[in-house]
Amino acid sequence: MTSLEDPSGKAPAKTGDPIDLLLVTSDACHFCEAAQKLIAALSDEYPIRLRAVDILADEGHQIMRHN
Repeated sequence: MTSLEDPSGKAPAKTGDPIDLLLVTSDACHFCEAAQKLIAALSDEYPIRLRAVDILADEGHQIMRHN
């Protein structure tokens, strides 16, 4: 059982408030690609809203400066 499953072994239904995720990405980043695939798979069962921001964009630069 993973931490996202309930004791019955079933994943919770895709209900409730959305989970907002921000992913800072970079071209040819295999970690970014893996993260996007994992988030896409999880979004089949969980209410996830993903926003991807390129690290080279102004917003991406700002996020990385502050984190």
